[in-house]
Amino acid sequence: MEDKLIKILDILEIDETEKLLEKKIIMDADARVLKRIHASVYKKTGMNERNQHKTIKRFVACIAAICLLCTTMFIFGIDNAQALIDKVFSFIPGYGISEYSDNSINYVISKGVSTENNNVIMTLRSVAASKNNISVFVTIREKVTSSDQNAIAKKTVSDDIQEDTVSPQNLYLYNDKSKYTSKTSVMSSSSGDKNVSARFDLETKDISVNKSYTLVYPEYNLSVSFTLQSVNSYSSLEEIGSTGYNNSISITAVPYLKDGKLIVDLYPLNESGYQILSLSKLYKGYNGSDLYLETDKGNKSYIPEQFPDSISAPNTRYTFNVSDGSKNFTIKIPYIIVQSNEQKSITISVPKNNQTLTLNQKVEFKDSTLIIKEVQRQTDSNGNNNLLKINLAYENKYANKLMIGAQFETIDFFGKMLNGSSGSDLNDNDTDITEYIEVESNDQSALRLRVFEPEYILLGEYSLKLNP
Repeated sequence: MEDKLIKILDILEIDETEKLLEKKIIMDADARVLKRIHASVYKKTGMNERNQHKTIKRFVACIAAICLLCTTMFIFGIDNAQALIDKVFSFIPGYGISEYSDNSINYVISKGVSTENNNVIMTLRSVAASKNNISVFVTIREKVTSSDQNAIAKKTVSDDIQEDTVSPQNLYLYNDKSKYTSKTSVMSSSSGDKNVSARFDLETKDISVNKSYTLVYPEYNLSVSFTLQSVNSYSSLEEIGSTGYNNSISITAVPYLKDGKLIVDLYPLNESGYQILSLSKLYKGYNGSDLYLETDKGNKSYIPEQFPDSISAPNTRYTFNVSDGSKNFTIKIPYIIVQSNEQKSITISVPKNNQTLTLNQKVEFKDSTLIIKEVQRQTDSNGNNNLLKINLAYENKYANKLMIGAQFETIDFFGKMLNGSSGSDLNDNDTDITEYIEVESNDQSALRLRVFEPEYILLGEYSLKLNP
C-alpha cells in the first residue's frame, strides 16, 4: 500500500506539494511506513539529513502531500485514491497520448485503406472520431507516366507547395442511409501528392463501432469504406509503456522489434506551457550528448533516416539496429528542446560603418534573460554597410532550463515586420551566440527589433526501460 503512495510521490514536483500545505490533515501511520516515507522524501528532494534545517520547507511540503494521499486512501480506498490522483488517458498509436475529455478522440481506424482507378490512387490514411464529429485525412496520388517526369522535374518549390480551400460539396460521408457534407476541408499538395483533411458533424448516436461508413470523393469518382474501433483508456501512463517525468513533461515509450531493429515510439504529454521542438540532437544538441539506446552490448545511436512522417509532432519514432542480439534495452533522453510563445519589442542603437557599440541591453523573458552584448556594423557581400552583427549572451534563472536562442526580426513603428534574420552563429552547445540583421540604410542610427519565440534546453534525463 505504501509502495503506491511513494510511487505517486515520485511524480510530484516540489511546487505541487507545496500547494498542499494549506490543507490541515491529521492521521496516524504505522512506524514502519513512516520510516520508508521518511527515506523516500530525503531521496526525492536530495536533502542531507545532517542539514535538515536548510531544507525544512521542502520536507514539510512532501509530508503534507503524503498525508493528503493517505487520507484520500483511507476515505475512498487505495484504488479509488489512485484514480483520483492519476488522470484518465487515451492512447492512440501513431497519434499520441491525451487526457480524456468530452472532446477526446474516442474512435480511430486500425489501418489505412486505399482504392484506385486509371488515373489516381486514393488513400484514407487516418480517421479520428470524437463524440459528435468524424475527421478524415486523405491522400490523392496521380499515376505518373514516363512522359510526365520532365514536367515534374521542372516544378519549383513555390509551385510544389500550395494551399486552398476545397468546396465542401467535394467530399461526402455516408452512414446507413444518411449523407453528410464536410463542414471544413483543407487541401494542400506537396511532391505530387494532394492531401485533404475534412470534418463531418454527426449526432452522437451515429458514431459507433457497430456502423460502417463510406467516404466519397466525386472529383475522382472514388470511394473507400471503413469501420471504427474504440480507443483504449488507461488510468496511468505506465499502463501504456515505460514513462519518465521531468519539467512537467512526461515521455512514454512504446517499443517493438522488427527485422533486427528496435523501433521506439515516444509519446510526450506536455503540461510545461512550452512547445516541444525536439527530443534529440536532430534539431539542436547540448554538451555533445544525444538520445541513445543502452543495451547489454553497449550503447547504440538511432538511425535518422528511418523517421517516418508523423501525424502530429512531436510524437517521434526512433529506430535502432539490434541485429547483433542485443538485450536489456533502456532508452536515454538527456534533454528536451522547447520553445515559448513570448515576444518582446526593443530598440537598439546602430553604430557607424565598421564600428562596434557595447550595449549589454537586456531582453527579459519569463524564465531567462537574453543580453545583447554588442553590435557591429559590417559590410555585406554586395559592399553595402547595412549588415548588423549582434553578439548575444544569456542569464538563466534555473539550472535545468537554459536559453539557447530566439527569433529576430526588424519591425517598423507600428510593429509590422520588415526583415527577418540573415543568419546566426552557434557555439559548441548549439546555442545562438550571434545574429545577423540587415539595416535599411547606411546612415541608420537605431533599429527596432522583435525578439520572439525563445528556445530552451530542459535538462533532466529520461531513462526508460523497454520491454518489446
